[in-house]
This record gives sequence, C-alpha cells and structure tokens, in this order.
Amino acid sequence: MALDIPNPYAPPAASQPINGDALAQHLDGIVFPLRLSFRSLALGPRIDITDANGRHVLHARQKFFSLREHVDVFTDTAATARLAQIHPAHIPGWSTRYRFTDASNAHIGTIGRQHRRSLWRARYTLFNPDNSTPLFTIREENPFAKTIDRTLSQIPVLNFLTIPFFQPRYLASNPSGTHALRLIKRPALRQGTFAIDQSGPASPLEILNLILSFLMLAILEHRRG
Repeated sequence: MALDIPNPYAPPAASQPINGDALAQHLDGIVFPLRLSFRSLALGPRIDITDANGRHVLHARQKFFSLREHVDVFTDTAATARLAQIHPAHIPGWSTRYRFTDASNAHIGTIGRQHRRSLWRARYTLFNPDNSTPLFTIREENPFAKTIDRTLSQIPVLNFLTIPFFQPRYLASNPSGTHALRLIKRPALRQGTFAIDQSGPASPLEILNLILSFLMLAILEHRRG
C-alpha cells in the first residue's frame, strides 16, 4: 500500500481568495456601536475598528507613498490576511469616487461624491457593483458642526466642552429613506476617533459596504483636521 507522503519541494498551495460574501461573514456577530480610531504615530494612516465588546473587527492601512488614496483592509493589526482594498477612481461629474474590491479583486461596491450637491453639505452615494444602482445615500447631518469642530479642535479644553454640540455626523439611508448606519466624529487629544452606530436594518453585505464607505470618509475627514 503506497504511502501518501507530501512532496516537500512542491510549491505551497495558494490561499483561497476572500470574496464579498466571506467578507460579510467576517463581520458576523459584531456589536454596535463600532469604534474607529487612528494611530497617531504611524508613518501612514492606520485605522483600527473594534466593536462594543472590544472585538477587533478590521485594520486598515493607507499606503504612505501613494500619490492617491489607496487603502488596504486586513483582519488584524499584523496584516496577515487582506480582506479588501479601496481604490480611487476618476469618473466625470464626481469630485470623489472610490471602488471597493475583495482579495480576489472582485468588485464589491463604489462610493462617490457629486460636485454640485456637495458645495455645503457633504453628500455621497453608495452603489452596487454594477456602478448604476444606488444602495444608500450618505449625507452630512450638521454641516455647520464641521467648521466649528475644526476651529475648536485646536483648543483641547474647548474641544471636550463642546462634545455634545459640534460632532460632525453622517447618516446612511436607503432609497426608501430608511436609516441604516451613522458615522459620528468623537473628540480625542492625540488621535482621531469616530463611532459607527446602527440606526436601522441592513444586510451583512450592506453593512460591509457602509463600513468601508465610512472608513474612507473618516480618512478624508481626519486629513482635513
């Protein structure tokens, strides 16, 4: 009877790519609100997302030497397994648009910000992978708070005294107007901190796309101060 002995010189088996469904399963069991925090001492932006029970959900890194925003999303801080990527995309009529792909480079979704609708109140649209069907609209709930927050954030004492009044907030709603998730900027002395709270029903894949959308929004907001 022949023994089934593995060939030590054979190349290692390729790891299975993590598709969008598996990505959504990775988020199974998370407890809202989520905490999104920036690492202030990192060379490039590094973001950790944990849930209300302290479970580590995602770790994201923006490529430091990239001229355009490019974000890698991993399962843990050691970056052992990449779950997704966020790529910038130029599309006429849109000032900002980002494409989400999984580890096998399959398209998960796209978020875009239009020029004319975003002069005062930030407004984004999250699309299905076909780039034509809107899934959610993300709008800035209190645009005046953004300006006040940037001014007061330079004064640590005032920054904390004004916590309840001037927190920039972004609300995601589906085409029927039902609310799903909300991104809220929290005050912090040394690093940017945001909260993601659930305000309505959403499927696992929708939650995945919204978390990636809020992750990119937080990076842009953190850069502006």
